[in-house]
Order: sequence, then C-alpha cells, then structure tokens
Amino acid sequence: MSVLFELLFLTLALHISEQAVSYSHEQTQAFSKEEMYQDIFPLSATNFSVKLLKSADPWIVIFHKGMLDRSWKSMAVSLRGVVWVAMIDTNMETKLLTKMKYEVNASEARVYPYGSREVKTKNWKPVSNPNEARLLATRSLPDTTLKVKGADVRDFVTESIMSKPTKFPAIIITEDEETSPVFKALAVRFHKYFHFGRMVRPNTGDLRQIGLDKLFLDMPALLIMVTKSDSKTSQPEFNAISFNKKSMGEMNYPNIMAFLFMVNRQFRHELPLENGSNDKSIVEMADILKIENQRFDIGREMVKKATRESVTLAPDVNNNNIATRITDEL
Repeated sequence: MSVLFELLFLTLALHISEQAVSYSHEQTQAFSKEEMYQDIFPLSATNFSVKLLKSADPWIVIFHKGMLDRSWKSMAVSLRGVVWVAMIDTNMETKLLTKMKYEVNASEARVYPYGSREVKTKNWKPVSNPNEARLLATRSLPDTTLKVKGADVRDFVTESIMSKPTKFPAIIITEDEETSPVFKALAVRFHKYFHFGRMVRPNTGDLRQIGLDKLFLDMPALLIMVTKSDSKTSQPEFNAISFNKKSMGEMNYPNIMAFLFMVNRQFRHELPLENGSNDKSIVEMADILKIENQRFDIGREMVKKATRESVTLAPDVNNNNIATRITDEL
C-alpha cells in the first residue's frame, strides 16, 4: 500500500471526524464544537433551494431547537455519503419554516426522496425517528447496477468500453439479492466513469468468467477491471483490482469513493477507445470532486499528488487475468 493511499484515508478519517459543517457562517451557535458534524448541513432560507431542491440526491432534514439527539447524529454518520443530512433551527429559521409550511413540533424530520425538484416538493414525508428516516431515504435511491451472470460479463465489459468516455467495468460480488444503499449511491454518483454490475451468489462458472474461480472472496467484494498495460491492441485483456478491506478499511462510501478516485487517476489512460485521459476534468472526475468536497476533504492538492506518484493498488487479484477478450465489437 502506497504512502499516498495511507495519506488519503488518514485525511478522510481526520477531517470527517474533526471538522465542523463546511459552512461555518451558517452554524448554529447553540451547538458545541463536539456536536458539530460535517455530515449535517445547516439549512436556511438562503440555501434551501440551492442545496436541497436542486440536488437529485435524497435528503433527511432534521428540525431542532439548538440540540440534536445522539440517535440522529449516529444516523448521519451511518449514512455518510449515501444520503445528505441537514438540520434546521426552528428558533432561528422562521421564514424558511413558513415557506416549508412546517408547524413547530409537527415532526422531528422530513425525508426528501431521490429525484427532481418536483419530486421532492410533492413527495417529501414527515418522519418521527432516525430508523424511519433512514429507510425512506435509502429506499428512494434508484438501482442503476446491472445484474450479470456467466456469459453476460462479455456484453457488460463491451458496454463499458464503448461508452464515451470509456467506463471502468466495476463488478460487485455479493450474496444479497438487493443492492445495498452504499452501492446504489456510488453507482449513481460515478455513472459517468464506472459501469457497475452485480454478481449475486456466483457459481464456479460465473467466477471463471472473470478469472476468480480459484480465489476465496470475502463478500461483498468489489472488483474494478483495468486494461493490462501492455494491451494496446484491438483485443484488450483485462486484469482485476480488488477493494482490499484489510488495507483500505470498512467497505463504506468514503473508503470506496477514495478507491475509485485512485483507480481512475492511475489507470484511465490505459483504457481502450475514447478514455478521456487527455481531459483533466475526466482524469480528476472534477464534477464529482465538486460535489463530494462539500462533505469530504478530498482537495485538489491530494489529486495533484496522485499525478506524481505511482500507486500500487490491492495486489490480491492483480495477477489474475480476466478471461474476457473483446474482439468483434471493437
């Protein structure tokens, strides 16, 4: 594991746990420093539309009078990256509450589902506890992953590399029929750069298609297929890079997000066809960076360091040749 990876994950951990909400001028003074979370955004009449209604992502909005129950804070941490969590001070934001037609003490929170401004304004739901809020918000996430099995891998990879720009084929291997909220959120956010597929309870034949039939897999597992560095012909061969839980930590949104940033940075130039490696915004995934920098500290300086250092990614399946050769379609 490279120094760069260690720095990246350390930076994420430190800033997520220690930093206050990004918009310090909007913070409610009634909260102590220890109670302020970068996971919970203060909303006001000036930013409600810009932040929430113009975002397609699901939001949970908590109403408070200067203090939040620990359960709501724990929920926000558990949903880190998957759902946006916000808070409104009912003592201070009377103008916003009137606009929202909210009656004080009517409910502890509201859930604004995934979708357009119209969807959010018509389909928000009042909730009374964190568990209900979590369930409604995560259920609203669309599942854009593609279920693949056996010979489907060939078509899945072909579709990935025929995209503009070329997408990395990303395969989730899982025992669960339903896609987890973490992978739903990641597939939506990174859809321009990664094509997510799922292998559910794969058999030996399925795993043989990606060269993993003799390897023990700790499910869920995430494999990113990358082109071999010496494969520049019209018949590219793919290797797999796995998300290594031992070195990268828990398989959650922030850690997988960092992993995807590093894979894109190091291997995009090796993808076939129109990989976009000559476009800085694609190499840095600048559009995603702009969004995620609001809640995670993944600054441009960290991205620039990745251009100067070689990153050795999880080696456990690096040398297993993917049994997928794309020929006629190219």
